[in-house]
Amino acid sequence: MTSINHKKQLINNTLWIYAGKLITQILSLVATILVIKELPVDTYGTYTFLFGLFFIYQLFITSPIKNVLLRYVPELHAQGEQKVINKLILYSIFLSAILILLFSYLLFYFQIELGSFFNIESFTASFKPFIIFVFCYALKILSENIIAAYLKHPLSARANVVVVIVRAASYILLLNKISVALLLYIEALVSIIFVIWILPGLIKEIVRKQIKDSTEEQGDIHIKKRVVRFYLLSFFSELGYGIIGKTSDHYIIAAMSSPFFVGLYGFALKIFEMFYKVLPFREFESVLKPIFFNKFGKENNDAAINEFYVFAVKVLLPLFMFPVAYFLIFGKGVISIVFDPKYLPAFWVTCVSLIGIIINGFFYPLNLVIQLKERVEINLYSRVIVVFSIFAGIYFMKLYGIVGVAAATVLGELLKNLFMFFMLQRHIKITYSRKLFINYGALLFILLGIFFPLSYLSDTPLVLVLGSAIFVVLYVLFLINLHPFKKQELEQLSKVLGSNDKIAKILSIINPVIIKLTIRKFDKNNLTL
Repeated sequence: MTSINHKKQLINNTLWIYAGKLITQILSLVATILVIKELPVDTYGTYTFLFGLFFIYQLFITSPIKNVLLRYVPELHAQGEQKVINKLILYSIFLSAILILLFSYLLFYFQIELGSFFNIESFTASFKPFIIFVFCYALKILSENIIAAYLKHPLSARANVVVVIVRAASYILLLNKISVALLLYIEALVSIIFVIWILPGLIKEIVRKQIKDSTEEQGDIHIKKRVVRFYLLSFFSELGYGIIGKTSDHYIIAAMSSPFFVGLYGFALKIFEMFYKVLPFREFESVLKPIFFNKFGKENNDAAINEFYVFAVKVLLPLFMFPVAYFLIFGKGVISIVFDPKYLPAFWVTCVSLIGIIINGFFYPLNLVIQLKERVEINLYSRVIVVFSIFAGIYFMKLYGIVGVAAATVLGELLKNLFMFFMLQRHIKITYSRKLFINYGALLFILLGIFFPLSYLSDTPLVLVLGSAIFVVLYVLFLINLHPFKKQELEQLSKVLGSNDKIAKILSIINPVIIKLTIRKFDKNNLTL
């Protein structure tokens, strides 16, 4: 019964997130397109660099604390340890505030030198709006993670709808006056709106009465040691990941070229981000992560964990494959027609960056299992790849320009995940299905072979629209016939989805067609339960 409740909670929370996502994605897409069209490439590059500069704060402050909150708040909440949770949240906010002040002071002191080194002439002029943005955005991230740890995703979903509406309206109304400073101020404003919106619900959770009477000092000392150890390992792990990650590429490109190429690379990452937002990765993770720790934290069954791992990869990998296949075929048309031809030089950068999505699909549940086993040192050890990423990024930039930087990042991401996967094998045996690789590989190559000729005609609006529609339909049909699921897994997926009334209504319409096609596929291959 508990397992069913976990599944229902997962579906309900994910559904709430996607209910608001339809509105937010459309509005966000329209507003982003307008801004990209309006700004010169080098100005957009400056904004991208400054926005990415918050990444430094994220590495040292918000990311390690986020991992701690999402790891321990659900566990402590299930145990009724509200007093311990409140202490954890209070210490997190206090530590964040101190570190943000320290980093902001250092940035203020060296602002001239940093602007000169990274070829950003307007860095000093943009410093004030940037600092305001930093404080507001950090507050949003912390509050968002606290509410996610309590599994109150419907609240943050509604807040995000308001945020996107305000942001889009601001972009449209102020489009003629748009500038780097104004964009930073808008982001600061919507961050505060988000915090204000979820604050009542956040306070309600924090002031909740203690359920369990836990006054044992040994228990408190034990949880403190676990949290401190987990935080320190997460801190160094996130630091290494940041240097491997895509945002840090801005620093290499800015130091070795100009804001124009930073703008092109920023555009490629914006396309990457758009696909990433459409895919259910972040939302699914924010819902799944607390439930996963809540469930497997009690029953640490290695066989069940491995089953979950493989099942998650089977479900999500086709979603991660879709943007790569689509953009390779229709990418130039999307850039020319939807955005602006001035960004066409970013096509191959975008294609290379999108390959990283497939890597994430293959290794999606890896970090969840590592954190469950409290083997965060594996994350830390994997950051030895940081040495490769730094030198490869600089070397490939000299040889191949910004495409080389993207290739170095994707290669570093692959090496890092492989390292983590093999290190984890010492603690739990994770196995992949060979059929998964064969079936999904065949799906990708068949579609590319069929549609690749359209890539030369995709700059025509009619070809782009009709070709995209046909591509989506064939992708779904091929997926139904080439998926690697067993009958039992399909039935399990159907039951989980059907546990939600709203999704069940949708499935009642499309399920008969899918079931007929899949059952026919299994019967044809003589597969039985």
